[in-house]
Amino acid sequence: MAIDDTQTPASTSGEKDKPGHDVPETSLLTYPQLRGISIAFVLMGIMMHTIDSTIANVALPHMQGALSANVEQISWVITGYIVAAAIATPPVAWLSARFGIKTVILVSVAAFTFTSILCGLAITLEDMVLYRILQGLSGAALIPVGQTIVLSAFRQDEYAKAMGLFGLGVMFGPIIGPTLGGYITEWANWRWVFFVNLPFGLVAMAGIWVFVKDTPVDKSHKFDALGFVALAISLASFQMLMDRGHGQDWFSSWEIILWACAALGALHIFIVRTLTAKDPFFDRRLFADRNFIVGNTVFFFVGGNMVVAVIMLPVIMQTLLGYPVDTAGLLLAPRGLGMMVGMMLGPRLAEGRDPRTIITIGLMITAYALWDQAQMGIHFTAWGFVRTGFLHGAGLGIIFVTLGALTFAHLPLEIRLQASTFFNMVRNVGQSFCAALAMSALAQNIQINTSELGQAFTSMNKALRLAIADVPLFAGQDQLYQLMQLSITKQAMFISYINNFYALALITLAFIPIVWLARYERP
Repeated sequence: MAIDDTQTPASTSGEKDKPGHDVPETSLLTYPQLRGISIAFVLMGIMMHTIDSTIANVALPHMQGALSANVEQISWVITGYIVAAAIATPPVAWLSARFGIKTVILVSVAAFTFTSILCGLAITLEDMVLYRILQGLSGAALIPVGQTIVLSAFRQDEYAKAMGLFGLGVMFGPIIGPTLGGYITEWANWRWVFFVNLPFGLVAMAGIWVFVKDTPVDKSHKFDALGFVALAISLASFQMLMDRGHGQDWFSSWEIILWACAALGALHIFIVRTLTAKDPFFDRRLFADRNFIVGNTVFFFVGGNMVVAVIMLPVIMQTLLGYPVDTAGLLLAPRGLGMMVGMMLGPRLAEGRDPRTIITIGLMITAYALWDQAQMGIHFTAWGFVRTGFLHGAGLGIIFVTLGALTFAHLPLEIRLQASTFFNMVRNVGQSFCAALAMSALAQNIQINTSELGQAFTSMNKALRLAIADVPLFAGQDQLYQLMQLSITKQAMFISYINNFYALALITLAFIPIVWLARYERP
């Protein structure tokens, strides 16, 4: 069934404002006059989940020693969480219709808080992986349900403002996660990375209980079991493919080939099921909306863009430049500040203007920041990290709020939760895909650059032999060669990271034409 994308916000039925304030009658808030406080409690629950997606990364080396695990084993602490969240995200819309939005988000916050405590108490690696899987399963509903609650509290012409608030939880969390995790690990213990969720979880539960409405339960909506199983297998296989591909040398490994076949085969079944089933897992009207398709396509990369930068920069700061963990965390903080500024500016810039223009500006700012980062060459400086980080965050913040508003602008209320679920599922997949692709390109470039640089430092190089001829053997010619090899490796890593920043900048600019495929009608 086609959707009329030309409808204006005023034409959407059921969203007339109540007298005295701007909250629609369809709002999911118990006390609409306390919109700010109500949304703050919802965002607290969302941020617990998004911060935990990255906060544990910093603590992995400490967990590795405490749990007697090797590098590959400890990586399952992250992989288990990601795969579990990917599997549990799709059925959120059905669960919310079946049991009510308030019940789902309350149970999700409570279960996430409880499993966080279990993670902090874990004694063995098996315990930790199991608890992280449970944590991922329990927290999957927080983002899509939270987004639905936030959007319900604003008129359609204020969706940019709503996405700005929602973005504080979704986009800001992963950025401050490594910084917060570094400080907690440095000054306390890695277990407090998980224990810190307890007070916030309790406060969020109390606030949601008071300020979020109970919604009617719809038991008539059928659950498409085949569609869900196919999608879950596809998402889980894809996450495993992205997580283990680099370590297994991608498609030279039969394991990776099997994961790829499982992901593609299950995706084919899901698509056929969506097109043919009477009650498909996701409403077909979602895919008839041009803006929804364009928004998800662009956001697939935007979410990945943010994660790739957050992954690469701590390595540059700590491994190549020797910054301590807490200093590296401080240098990453301006990215979060820039994102907050961008999210505040985005709604103001979008007022009365074509949102596609604002998104284009955000993409250009993001691309400039990445290009500027690459232009620093091997001469990375603290001020350079602060400047480019702030600009990168500001660009992403502008994109997120404006693109989110454009994506949801014309969707009917009854499928908004499904739209939020799909939107956030795409964000998760995009982050995994972009991170895996960037890390694979980085590793390959390091090998190539090391080989090319090493050709000039062989024992057959006449200039090199003359330069070290006067160095006595007992004084350490062997040590000198080792130092040169370390220097070559370091320079090769610098060059590879720089190339990645250039590539990210160019790919960001390539998405500008896609943005203009979206439809915009002036109100």
